[in-house]
Amino acid sequence: MHLKIKYIIASLLIWTVPLQVLADHDTVVSPDGEESDIRINPQVDYTSAPEPEERIEIPRFINRNANHIRMNRADWGGLSENLAHADSSRVSIVHVGDSHLQADMATAVARRRLQSDYGDAGRGLVAPLKMAATNEPRDYAFKGVDGVWVSSKLMKRPWTVKMGFTGVSTVPMSGKGTLEVSTLSRTGNPQTFDIVRMFHSAQPEVAAAVPYAVSGVRNDSLVSVITLPEPLSTIGLDVSLPSDEAIYGMSLERSRPGGLLYHVVGNNGATYTSYNGIDGFASGVALLNPDLIILSLGANEAFSRMTSDEMYSSIGVMVDRLRKECPDAGILLTTPMECLRSTVTRRRKGRRRRVRSYAVNPRVSAMRDVILRYGRDHGIATYDFYEVAGGAGASAKWISAGMMARDRIHNSAKGYGVQGELLYEALKDAFSNHDLSDKK
Repeated sequence: MHLKIKYIIASLLIWTVPLQVLADHDTVVSPDGEESDIRINPQVDYTSAPEPEERIEIPRFINRNANHIRMNRADWGGLSENLAHADSSRVSIVHVGDSHLQADMATAVARRRLQSDYGDAGRGLVAPLKMAATNEPRDYAFKGVDGVWVSSKLMKRPWTVKMGFTGVSTVPMSGKGTLEVSTLSRTGNPQTFDIVRMFHSAQPEVAAAVPYAVSGVRNDSLVSVITLPEPLSTIGLDVSLPSDEAIYGMSLERSRPGGLLYHVVGNNGATYTSYNGIDGFASGVALLNPDLIILSLGANEAFSRMTSDEMYSSIGVMVDRLRKECPDAGILLTTPMECLRSTVTRRRKGRRRRVRSYAVNPRVSAMRDVILRYGRDHGIATYDFYEVAGGAGASAKWISAGMMARDRIHNSAKGYGVQGELLYEALKDAFSNHDLSDKK
């Protein structure tokens, strides 16, 4: 179907919710849809987010004795080899997750810490999140500056344009348009890049937009590699795409030898199943040449009706596909920490009241158990952040310390800073062994 027609149809779709007729004395518990909207459209507060270089204090209630990676006999030999020669061999980490990753607060800390240790190979993956009408990390801007761009995001069906492995996609309605991508920094020191790798569904025509310049363009059906004459923090690209094709994102890299790239694929509301529904997801991840793939999902499954067996199966689908497409990459499964779910009670007798209450979501613990069991059963390394964060009862301590957001599902900027620091420590502890093959 022609892109313009699909766009018009998608724009006219209306989601309807059945109305409930209430008696005067009825008490109504809010449906899951309200929390679903919170998870897909979280309120992100960047104001107190630490700069990645800042020292982050770890509260005493964190279980640092548990802050390690259990290898479960997994073989990370390829990663070990590249880490040992990071001055000349590029190390690539791909971290896949949900809204806890999309804002890139915890992962930004882990990224900058690891790049300080192993070399800065560039910002890595950036995606047209804001173009798809969702929140974007604060250290880059990805925008269409010429032409009318149509975009899709993972959890909003039907997709108007083809969906790619990043969970967002965009295309100029006329087939031609200009994209501008910038790295940003509150301290005025953004990460520069002199190589841009653009990911797409079909080979486009790419050229420098005025007043920018490129040294060369080499592309195929899935990736265009654009070389810049000097390191920059902003580039504009004129793009012409075949009909019904799409752009999924770019990797902003440095041409220096070696160093570490830490790519993040994060989408609000995402689950293992939603990523499994993207045609070619694993082959898209393979384009990032990962040495290590971190999978941080399970939180949204805990708010669904998914059974433990269904969760186990969905992990298996993703892991099997990633192992097929990325046979040399290590895989790490992480568990979500305890969070709360809310209930809204509306009383219609006399004065109308709307009361919200919170309780621990017990299904988070159940999903955590499934993730750990899958790792043990299949020789996949695991990082039990549920236990590291404090286990059962941790959410009350995080709330008291100002480390959870008001929705009691996401963390605050302070909390994500702590989470990123802990993840870095666990990874560095594993990496410092420099022999990650066949560990228990």
